[in-house]
Amino acid sequence: MNRLAEYLRPMGRCETLGLGDLPGSGLPGPGMNTGESGGLSEFGEGLVNRLGQGDPAILIGWSMGGMAAMEAAAAVPEKVHALILLGATPRFSGSEDGFPGVTAASIRSVAVGLQTNPEHVLGDFFLRCAWPYQPAAAEVAAKVKLALNQGLRGLRAGLAYLMKADLRSRLSSITAPCLVIHGSDDRVTPMDAARMLAAVLMQAEVAWVPAAGHDLPGAWPEETAALIRGFLTSTPTGAEIPDSRVIAARFGASAGTYDSRPGVQEVAAGELMRRVSALCTDASHILEIGCGTGLLTSMLVERFPLSEIDAVDIADAMIESARARASENPRVRWHACDIRHGSFSRRFSLIISSSSLHWIQPLAPVTDSISACLEPGGVLACALMVAGTLRELHDLRRRVAPSKPAGFLLPCPEDVLGAVEKARLKVMEADTREFKEEHESGRHLLRALNHRGVTAGHSLPGTALNRRELAALASEYDRDFPSAGGGVFATYRVMYFTARKEG
Repeated sequence: MNRLAEYLRPMGRCETLGLGDLPGSGLPGPGMNTGESGGLSEFGEGLVNRLGQGDPAILIGWSMGGMAAMEAAAAVPEKVHALILLGATPRFSGSEDGFPGVTAASIRSVAVGLQTNPEHVLGDFFLRCAWPYQPAAAEVAAKVKLALNQGLRGLRAGLAYLMKADLRSRLSSITAPCLVIHGSDDRVTPMDAARMLAAVLMQAEVAWVPAAGHDLPGAWPEETAALIRGFLTSTPTGAEIPDSRVIAARFGASAGTYDSRPGVQEVAAGELMRRVSALCTDASHILEIGCGTGLLTSMLVERFPLSEIDAVDIADAMIESARARASENPRVRWHACDIRHGSFSRRFSLIISSSSLHWIQPLAPVTDSISACLEPGGVLACALMVAGTLRELHDLRRRVAPSKPAGFLLPCPEDVLGAVEKARLKVMEADTREFKEEHESGRHLLRALNHRGVTAGHSLPGTALNRRELAALASEYDRDFPSAGGGVFATYRVMYFTARKEG
């Protein structure tokens, strides 16, 4: 972690934690609490004690150090300004409920190997950490020697911690804005674990380092530091346009949970499809913008059985989910890209988008691009969220934390129509409908939004609510917005419009 710490020195107080940087006595010894039952591990407790000595810090945890950082951020959230997790997971071993990880048998095999042939086990581990970089034999041997000099007792205790520790139940207590950074070729911690970690955290973004492995701080310090600096310096002072990388990361992280609860997105897609079916009897070539997990894509495949469909989404993980839902239908071509930068060799008779266009701002440039992709007589059909959506939540936020405005504002219907008409598209119909979505409580609403990736625009660094503010927000929501069913309600304003390209 030393190389990474040098790159980050100008950022202020950063506590960087790798395997050899853990506070306290280093690693939990035999019989010590390993943190799986709610208490702190020894190094988690040591980190909490270190944080108590000064102002709130930026915690940067790599690998098992990331687990210590999560423990501390959950235990003393008021002491953590931001949390950066590198190649980290809340549970290293795989679980029966499907959380991705290393099998318990593999960990036991390593434990046995430490007894019988520690040089081989450690050498193999360092090679997997470095992948796809292939270090020289002498470099690996030096790392093995250093680890052995530190003693097998600590290594065995660390393995015991990795086998038993499960921090998932504590993630809801972490209120600091989080950045989860993962190498695309990590052979130690699964990428799916990073996605699921970010999806559960209240305020998190995911960033992938292409062609990088597990040793992000050692082998890719410049790339990792650049992502951290960008995250820490993107503090908004008011309404901001969300960076496309943030949107991609957030929705990519929520791909596995996006469809966990039917909601307004499903209603909007169904209503949009009904309108399109009444308007278009045929569409030879269709472009779908923001396909997400493929809900609308599947409807298009069924409604237009002879059409060729190009489905676009900014998040790779969403494309993977949509492709699986469509069962690799040969009529669908998938594109993981920003529609503003996409290039297509044909024009389309129908361009359609549901619950995604509101994330692309300003709207005028993208509607110009859409118009250029439409053939003469082609139709643009959209459903998108507009101002007034989640107004209960925003009103309460202004009351609970007036100094922390939301980081993103949805467009007004007038702005949408203005951008469409500026792109020389003739609006055929446009209207706005309100939907009331019920949730068990204010806390369940916040969690549902997080699972859908919606917090990408409302939990940017600098406007993140702390644990006290979040608790107050949920409590006041329960009091002020009860639903007839005994829970709470949230309002969504969905704008539908269709437009045709003339000439």
